[in-house]
Amino acid sequence: MKFLIFIILVITVLTVDHPEVNKVRSYLVNLIGQTAEGEYSRGKVPQRIYNEISMQFDSFKPREEEYVKEITKSSRDLMTFYGTYCQNGEFNPKMSAYNVRVVCVKVTEQFTDLENEIIRKRD
Repeated sequence: MKFLIFIILVITVLTVDHPEVNKVRSYLVNLIGQTAEGEYSRGKVPQRIYNEISMQFDSFKPREEEYVKEITKSSRDLMTFYGTYCQNGEFNPKMSAYNVRVVCVKVTEQFTDLENEIIRKRD
């Protein structure tokens, strides 16, 4: 019964056209939008992966660091790297095998989030 009353109240708040109700509705919609945007902002996952990899840059050469920076600029570039070098195991001429494994481990840890971000970006 309480749930039914709550649903009726929510529907009423969403459908009533009163200035005070509009302020509350607008505030709630903006709050939900900001939360969703912060949680699912574009490029957040590659940036998080780059930050995790950068903590291990002491084992990377400068050219490898630049390469990691380049591939973590977008989710699609990161997924291409993952498919080519992590799943297919192809030789990467720009990085040592050890550092490729380091990147692959970090991408694997965030793989679901990375896939979800790519799906959200589809137009």
